[in-house]
Amino acid sequence: MAIVTISTHMGRKVARLHNLREPKVTDKEPHIRKDGHHEVWLDIAPEKAYKAIFGKAVERYNNRQTREDRKVTDYYKQVCSDSKKAPVYEVIVGVYPQAGTLSDKEQRAILFEYAKGWKEVNPNMRMIGCYFHADEQGAPHIHLDYIPVAHGYKRGLDTQSAHIRAIEEQGFRTQGKTTAQMAWTRSENERLEHICKAHGLQVTHPQREKGSEHLQTKAYKAQKELENIEKSIKRSESVAKRAEKVATDKINELADLEEAQHMILFVTKARTFNPDGSIRAVRDDYSAFCEKRGFTPIQAEKLNGELVEDIEDYSFHLE
Repeated sequence: MAIVTISTHMGRKVARLHNLREPKVTDKEPHIRKDGHHEVWLDIAPEKAYKAIFGKAVERYNNRQTREDRKVTDYYKQVCSDSKKAPVYEVIVGVYPQAGTLSDKEQRAILFEYAKGWKEVNPNMRMIGCYFHADEQGAPHIHLDYIPVAHGYKRGLDTQSAHIRAIEEQGFRTQGKTTAQMAWTRSENERLEHICKAHGLQVTHPQREKGSEHLQTKAYKAQKELENIEKSIKRSESVAKRAEKVATDKINELADLEEAQHMILFVTKARTFNPDGSIRAVRDDYSAFCEKRGFTPIQAEKLNGELVEDIEDYSFHLE
């Protein structure tokens, strides 16, 4: 019986041309053997995949918009420009012999079975690429690329690309020091181990035997920090949205342009609201705020003239 270690490495870095073995890329990568074996099991361009997955959601969203500039024209580019997201994620899966022999053919069979079962166990992770590489130094492995799909949004598209929410939709939750993502990653590792055992292999876990508590703690802290940042952003957006509604309702009643000026400044300040502060402080003294920002009478008059347009712009960005 062969003894193996296994790996399911999740990440945000995807190199499609490398995975496809495009010569203009791989010719510069000496660790790849030109006479080695590789296979493309699935390959869909991300742009095409986004239209297939999110096209209906984009259509539903755009049908609700009354202004052309609020419509989504390219959701893929929108996600690419979001620093908090990755348009495509990847898991690199490998089975590495430690004792005994394991042929490339046997490793391919195990990895193919893992990839084949992906759709059933990960309905929210739409596979768009799967590449078998047996032409690199070390054991054969696969690169499996996927797009996370989450549903039920009230703002923006009702279906969006969102990794953590997609994981949670599959039933994984943060419990103690184990985040939802850590739990999902562990589940995928266990699935691969189950396949290996079904093929008559003994799986060993050197990291667990040596103790990986420190690594788990670091991963937990990093994940919690990310979650706290996301919560902070959501609070800020919520406050800004309430501030916009208060300002918009008030402006509809205002006949005095000078008062309208103060309200637009109020909205501007609310856009950069600090969740740890108090929104009451923003409303205390419009004149002092205007003076602090250094607005001249001419600039204030220009703001008044652009008031309605600016308010609409804020509403658009908050959707």
